[in-house]
Amino acid sequence: MAVFAVETVARLLRDGRLPAVTSWTVEPRHGHVAVLVYRDGARRVIRDGDLGHNPSAGAAVARDKDFTKFVLGQAGLPSLPGFSFALPNWLRHTRQGQVGLAQVQAQVRERVIAEGLAFPLYVKPNDGSQGLDVFRCRSEADLTAAVAQFERHQVQLGLVEAALDWPAHRLVVLDSSVVCAYQTLPLTVSGDGRSDLGQLIERARADLERRGRAVRIDLDDPRIPATLAEQGLDVSAVPAAGQAVRVRDSSNLSAGGSARAVPIEAAPAEDGIGRVGPGEDGARRVDPSWLALAQSAAAALGLNWCGVDLLCPDITRPGQGFLLEVNASPGLEHYASLGPAQLGRVEESYVRMLERSPGR
Repeated sequence: MAVFAVETVARLLRDGRLPAVTSWTVEPRHGHVAVLVYRDGARRVIRDGDLGHNPSAGAAVARDKDFTKFVLGQAGLPSLPGFSFALPNWLRHTRQGQVGLAQVQAQVRERVIAEGLAFPLYVKPNDGSQGLDVFRCRSEADLTAAVAQFERHQVQLGLVEAALDWPAHRLVVLDSSVVCAYQTLPLTVSGDGRSDLGQLIERARADLERRGRAVRIDLDDPRIPATLAEQGLDVSAVPAAGQAVRVRDSSNLSAGGSARAVPIEAAPAEDGIGRVGPGEDGARRVDPSWLALAQSAAAALGLNWCGVDLLCPDITRPGQGFLLEVNASPGLEHYASLGPAQLGRVEESYVRMLERSPGR
């Protein structure tokens, strides 16, 4: 994300698309932080995907999934059914008592029943990102094991959420308008009739890394055999030629997932964002109801720039759906890599955010 943001800003400056910026400096050791200086002397600090376009309080709330659910709920917006829970290490740290792991595990299992939730369920860290420690729990045993893993990894707060097998989408909002949308898909490999799944997964990982994708795909990850077992397979199985096999439940792009662009409603001609681009099916535009939901989520959190993740059966039609998360620093390198039209939308969004001095 850091390299993509820095490279994009450098390209825009080189192309003369940010004339109000007189100079910029990138932190030399890691490249995560850059400072832009404008003609009026104002300075803008960029860190990774955070382009300095959001108020700090809204961005901080968006990093906390439980707080985000609260704010969205207060605005009458639909989030996935579920609840949060504290881990023993956090309860001790905050002096809320000496509660053991077994007690917390029992409380979580009881809460699942009380909330009327059914397996499968997703369990995730409250402040996690990039799919780290996100587990699809198919049974009480899976749930108990996930809570234990959280405690080992010093996760402070966890979330339990209903697992809906609906397509996942991200809608990116800039200044109250949706500027792009894409579906995220789990990592899938295709059989060749000769190679086993272990070999196919390793090839997929190597291919993604050759293409510059920073992904975490490890055959020792217990989530991979669990996903394969649900399909009646294991890593030694040899899929038939052309047989598609899902490797992970999560469609997170950092876990090897892929993105598929979905056109949004046409924007005003002078805007230059939102038109149907090459490789996009204009008949499959995002329905206006989902655009409105994403805009409402951004407004509820007071965010000017964010990625709104949601689940719905069909993004092209109105219907039932749920908000998953809101990311105040959306990384768009995967979307931009889909083609020139997508890269153009990302660059135009960057220009809109960076062309004006923050002092104005």
